Amino acid sequence: MTLKSFVKRLKKPSSKMIAIKLAIDDEECRVVSFLLEGDFFAEVPEAIDKISSVLNGKDVRKVSEITELVSDLILEAKVIGYNEEELIRAIELTLKEALKCCARH
Repeated sequence: MTLKSFVKRLKKPSSKMIAIKLAIDDEECRVVSFLLEGDFFAEVPEAIDKISSVLNGKDVRKVSEITELVSDLILEAKVIGYNEEELIRAIELTLKEALKCCARH
């Protein structure tokens, strides 16, 4: 197993920032760990925590399927302080970046 790590930081002009930390097994093209943190709150914080458990082991090649799962959880979390669509798009872009590093597509 070869691990590749990705960190994507996005900062809004209003000084709000998010960080997405993703590690994949680039031989199997699977998510090993995922963390979303930043200047936002969630009315249902368990939904944000659940993203990591849902993503672990997922095939990165299934970006649209993963994005749909994440989207549902972000909306369930009722995020305050950051636009939900921006969070979802940032996660999708991070997954697409990770996909480029997979040993086999």
